[in-house]
Amino acid sequence: MRGRIAAGLLSALALMACDGVNVSTTASSDTASPEAAAASSEQYTIEMVVNDGEQIFLITDASDGTRAAARVQGGVSTFLDANEARTLLTAQQGALQTPEREAVGVTMPGFNLSIHTDDGASGGSSDTSGGNARVSVDVGQRSFEVNAGGPGGSDSGDHAQIRMAGMSAEDTRQFIVEADGLEPGVQQQMLDALGL
Repeated sequence: MRGRIAAGLLSALALMACDGVNVSTTASSDTASPEAAAASSEQYTIEMVVNDGEQIFLITDASDGTRAAARVQGGVSTFLDANEARTLLTAQQGALQTPEREAVGVTMPGFNLSIHTDDGASGGSSDTSGGNARVSVDVGQRSFEVNAGGPGGSDSGDHAQIRMAGMSAEDTRQFIVEADGLEPGVQQQMLDALGL
């Protein structure tokens, strides 16, 4: 499971970074320029929770508030009511605490990276299954945040909360089509709901 979460996080980060560099270098007061038009189209927010054998997806179009959601559980994906997905995601908030130790912090014009980690060791235990890590990246108008780890205990499984904001329509469509566990019919329902 840890490998699947790590692979998902790396692909999500790569997806965000692909166009993020362009966004950070095309700031312009000319709102009629192609660059400005592209920046204004980056209006989607993708939220996702991976909790052991369950995945919850919620995607919001900030331009009009349209939302689409899905759930993967036991290898079966279902199109989900967006309000139900919001409730499930909210219930997951706080399940992982933000680690206190900052391992990496990089700030420069148009770019910010912050990585906080802890080893999960408590009471002298060498078991690090409860270790958490939070990664935050801002590139131009885009932001990416993931909080991942094992909440504690050998049978508690892995847990990750992911949020990507400022995503373009094209990248959002790509995310849905390539999302692990989403069956084609559910993917199409999400695309239709978002007009993608």
